[in-house]
Amino acid sequence: MKKDNSLFKKTFIVCFVLFLSVLLMSITRSETFFSNVGVKYDSEIIKVINNITLAKNMLDKSTFTILDITNNKTRVNVIVRLKDNSGIDITGTKEERENLLEQKEEWFKPRIDRILSSFSEEEFELQRELSNGFSGKITSSGFDKLINNLDVETIDWPKTRAKALLNNSAQLINATGVWNNLNYTGEGIKVCVIDSGVNASHPDLSGKIIDEYCYCSVSEGTNSNCCPDGSSEDDDAEDNNGHGTHVTGIIASKDSTYKGISYDADIYAVTIVDDLEKILNKSLLILT
Repeated sequence: MKKDNSLFKKTFIVCFVLFLSVLLMSITRSETFFSNVGVKYDSEIIKVINNITLAKNMLDKSTFTILDITNNKTRVNVIVRLKDNSGIDITGTKEERENLLEQKEEWFKPRIDRILSSFSEEEFELQRELSNGFSGKITSSGFDKLINNLDVETIDWPKTRAKALLNNSAQLINATGVWNNLNYTGEGIKVCVIDSGVNASHPDLSGKIIDEYCYCSVSEGTNSNCCPDGSSEDDDAEDNNGHGTHVTGIIASKDSTYKGISYDADIYAVTIVDDLEKILNKSLLILT
């Protein structure tokens, strides 16, 4: 007996279609140096940025764009964080904390602009401005300016290898700051994960799966359809692929170490992907 899924669809407040797993990569071991003005940076940046042979070797072995070589010059992808001397403490009610965060960003903005304006086009290519810094591709001469700038606190170089580190990702995207300063934890938010389903019995997801449903009309094994009961629709979204469970954990894991980014959110799981990650248009259209 199929449940009436019309009510199920109406409960969605937020519906995220997540087909990509989020992987944070471990950083290659290297020493941490401090410049004469106290800027903290990765020692390997200097080695690579001034040695094109080493840079080419690293570029060939990397699975991530950690640097590039243009006109025989090496540019390294860096994340720059500025010193916080604003004196603004994020306290008070939620509205007060939001206002204080805006004030802090306004304090950082002219300092970020001042540093960016010191670079020539050749020295630095901006990728993104952050609330307390920026990221982009930098040359050797640009890097020299950064490590001698009194406003700069750290220069990070995210060198990557494929290894999921959810415990680090929350800090890197400042989710911990949002949890602690604004108390936004996902509470009261309903998230629909449309993927390969979910392992509802996973201990890190206990009590998080509010409802689930399967729309999967791809042949799987001896079955003509790929829902758990062999049909094209089922009220069971059990995950026999693993991807959907992984994505759900990123959102709402209750694990004390590998905590989800919105760990208090409620999850609604929908299966449209079989164990081989095949998707038919019919599986997508049935949701519209």
